[in-house]
Amino acid sequence: MLLQPQCLARTYRSTINATPWRRLLRCPYSTTINTTQATPSANTNGYPAWFQTLREEMLNRELPALNEYPSKTQEEKLAATLSPYLPAGFKPTFRSRPLSNGTSQSHTIGNHLVFFNPIIPTNELLPDGTDRLHSPALSDNPFTRRMWAGGSVKVYPPAYFQPAFENGWDLDRPHICVERIKEVSLRGQGASTKIFIVVERRFAAVQALEISMAARMYKGSGGIAEFFKQQARKGEEWGDAYLIEERNLVFMHEKSQDEIEAAASGEAAPIRYLKAPGPPEFSHSMKPTRDLLSRFSALTFNSHAIHLDEQYCKRTEGHRNTLVHGPLTLMLMLKFIASHLDDMTGPQRIIKSIEYKNLAPLYSTEKLRVCARERGKTILEGDITFDVWIEGPVADTMAVKGTVTCGFRPPGIRHVDPGLSPLRPIAKTFTKGKYSVQLADDEYDTLPKWLVPVAPRVSLIRSYHSPLPVRESSDEEQEAKSAFRKRGTRVIFTDSGAIPSLRTVAFGPARDEPLPRRKPRREGKGKKKSSLSH
Repeated sequence: MLLQPQCLARTYRSTINATPWRRLLRCPYSTTINTTQATPSANTNGYPAWFQTLREEMLNRELPALNEYPSKTQEEKLAATLSPYLPAGFKPTFRSRPLSNGTSQSHTIGNHLVFFNPIIPTNELLPDGTDRLHSPALSDNPFTRRMWAGGSVKVYPPAYFQPAFENGWDLDRPHICVERIKEVSLRGQGASTKIFIVVERRFAAVQALEISMAARMYKGSGGIAEFFKQQARKGEEWGDAYLIEERNLVFMHEKSQDEIEAAASGEAAPIRYLKAPGPPEFSHSMKPTRDLLSRFSALTFNSHAIHLDEQYCKRTEGHRNTLVHGPLTLMLMLKFIASHLDDMTGPQRIIKSIEYKNLAPLYSTEKLRVCARERGKTILEGDITFDVWIEGPVADTMAVKGTVTCGFRPPGIRHVDPGLSPLRPIAKTFTKGKYSVQLADDEYDTLPKWLVPVAPRVSLIRSYHSPLPVRESSDEEQEAKSAFRKRGTRVIFTDSGAIPSLRTVAFGPARDEPLPRRKPRREGKGKKKSSLSH
């Protein structure tokens, strides 16, 4: 599986700062290396000196934070590209658009792969059609061949699978992807030396970051993009991300002419395949065509020659045909499992994560089979784990292997009051008399105890199974509302005793109520105490 679509989103007009492309395309340093050196220099990890310098540069390399506005049209193109090669049941799993009641019966993961891809000028591409964003920045760089070795995708279900929320995956809203090189390692010696790169990509909804209280407290430069990047640098488990992906890339030396000729004549060593974990419980066979590879390259804005140019593959890479994309095999496995989940009885299940490795190349016009079998269940959470793999030309073997974890879809909010946009489910309750203020998420632990009035332009709302009118407020309620309004916060009160269908409380921006200006304090007068306390 060789591929190079990167994770950087298309740029749109925004206040978010991004590192200029040209800064990345200039080598930050120049060094001449000798990869035939058998004994590395004495330093940490036993790496040679040239690689220590390269590793430090790559781990600190500033990659652009770019934005994307996912569209229904792109998803329709994805469905039109893959559906002819898959059973009819796969088609609904391409849809991200929620249904009219705020939920979606076939919400999917993996569609982000056809978004958030870098837009690099053609004349700045490398000779093989890839870009320099993750490539080793070396003078006289011998690591010119790129392979997609595997990776992982995981989602935060309470956010990702809530289409009504503005911090999850949805179409026609701005999203941001930040990326960092998480790890760089060196393996092998001489001509077999390889550089392995782990790239971490985090995705969040722009509006969720904008109204994040923690983000508003961030005083550094770079705006929400830099704030989001810092979450990744600190190693936060999720932060404001709804999806985290890792890509494992490997950079190798050019093949020698002898190796290419040996491959062309059939004298090269045969490809080694791992044995499958057992007979599959369900499977699907298909034959990827050149048209499929060409269209998927267009969808991912990827011009890597190994997927498009048969002669390049034979004469330069030593392959017998064009190669199937790494993200394409990932997409096939995700849609394959999603289709199976749709056929299962009981509460709807969703894919929470996948880890996968590309073990051997898959070629166009050659039959492959996507296979899976259930490994086991967890009793408490109800998760199911599947072994999933792709079988190449040799039966009962694996060219790609993966592990998929599935769980129950989190309960959704079916109705949200008009004009208000919720974020995450409630986690904490603060009380004033008989009125409760419920707040979301652990990130608010660092705020003052009375909490809500501290956050500007945040609305407290209640959600119901069906639309219900808000009753007239009493004088006591008006007094409580006033305490919130003085801090720029809007509150909707309802009588929970009269509304048995009351479900939850969430947050959203108070779009129709501007933040009031604070009056200057007069000398001799103390600070007025709020009527709301913890």
